[in-house]
Amino acid sequence: MADGSYGFVQGQLGILPGWGGGVLLYKKIPAHFAAHWLMDSRMYGVEEATRIGWLHKVVSEQQLAGEELLQPFLEKSQEQLRSFKKQYRDHLSMEGVWHQMDEEVQQCARLWESEAHVQAVRRFTSSRKKS
Repeated sequence: MADGSYGFVQGQLGILPGWGGGVLLYKKIPAHFAAHWLMDSRMYGVEEATRIGWLHKVVSEQQLAGEELLQPFLEKSQEQLRSFKKQYRDHLSMEGVWHQMDEEVQQCARLWESEAHVQAVRRFTSSRKKS
């Protein structure tokens, strides 16, 4: 089983993801999962990240080293793959996303100066001090 952890912990620091990460998360996974993950502000393991759609496949080191992962793609024509990629790009339409990301940056900047953020950072750094 692969290991790793994925998260948006900014909520524990009294801020938002500051560079559009929250906006892009809503584009990547279903909105109800994105909202919960951002508000919960905790790290997810591989199984949970896969279940909600953040990861779509977990592979072993052996699979990564071999051609097994590439085989389905190698069986397609370049024209077919270009068409699939175009469909995907069209689906990802970024229209309006830049404005949403800018709003997120602005809100993060406002929260960055808040007393809640200052206190959260103090709690975070004091919990990480070495004995």
